[in-house]
Amino acid sequence: MTIDNLDDIEALQALPSVKRWLADVGVGCEGHEDESLMWAKSLQGFCKYADSDPDTLLEGCFRKTKQGDMAISAKGRREIDAQIDEYEASQGLVGRDAIVAGNRIRSFLIHNGVFMQGRVAYP
Repeated sequence: MTIDNLDDIEALQALPSVKRWLADVGVGCEGHEDESLMWAKSLQGFCKYADSDPDTLLEGCFRKTKQGDMAISAKGRREIDAQIDEYEASQGLVGRDAIVAGNRIRSFLIHNGVFMQGRVAYP
């Protein structure tokens, strides 16, 4: 499922991949609406930068094997990781702020099956 309008935050939050992510990180439940919106807006900003919806981002991180199974695409994963770093820089983020913002986006991928490591954000 994809969304046509990246400006529609409610449609973005309704995607199963986004709902799973928000629930897994503990902000997709009652009483956490403000935090859930903040996380969703982070993903929304990156999606606009990448000109892609969340599910299409995920699809780019997988490939079909010769046996017909799905596997992580090392190339796709590297490309999106680099794109996240570029997005951080385009937002003027540096240091810990850049790391936290990038890792929030990476967590969307991680909670949807893409093995990826974020950078360490020391206090």
